[in-house]
Amino acid sequence: MKRIHTVAIMILIGILFVNTATNVEAVFMQSEDSGPTIEWYGPENSSSSVVIAWDGAYTGQTEDGWSLRAWINDTHGVDTVIYMIRETTETEWENVTPSLVEGNDTIGYYQYNYTYAVWWNYNLNRPQVEGTGGNFDFKIFANDSLGHWTETGILTYSGGYMLVVPPPEVSFITNLLPSLVGATVLVVIISAVVILRKRH
Repeated sequence: MKRIHTVAIMILIGILFVNTATNVEAVFMQSEDSGPTIEWYGPENSSSSVVIAWDGAYTGQTEDGWSLRAWINDTHGVDTVIYMIRETTETEWENVTPSLVEGNDTIGYYQYNYTYAVWWNYNLNRPQVEGTGGNFDFKIFANDSLGHWTETGILTYSGGYMLVVPPPEVSFITNLLPSLVGATVLVVIISAVVILRKRH
């Protein structure tokens, strides 16, 4: 079951960097002439970073992810928008192209669905995610039709599953089976006692 989360619907358990950037016009690393304006939930400038700590729920889904969104505006017209993503254990960025889901090339809302596989690890008895899962870095690059560009600071997502609902067969094995084993042992003990009493 596919799940795409937004910051608005996830349970945020803290922001590990004091920052008040929430969809405001910010000052980023830019070319000499002003590049596009990027409005998002990330850091206010290119030299700072924000960490969003989150917790989620595993209920048997096979895919999880985030919907990464931003307003990107430029009076000359936005030419290129690149979302840059990397796992927290990596040093190289992966460049992806978001979709323009609202507006136009001067005032546009861009979105990219970042997803990763999730499965139940029966050996470890817990959910496991592809790569680093919901732990990744994210930043945005954009330029306009005149070649002026803007690049944001880094927004880091960090978290995991606080609520875990095991598969039904795991619930059976970990809960019912030990009870059956215990009941079997109890029956054997009772039977042995009855046999001993009959012999006496």
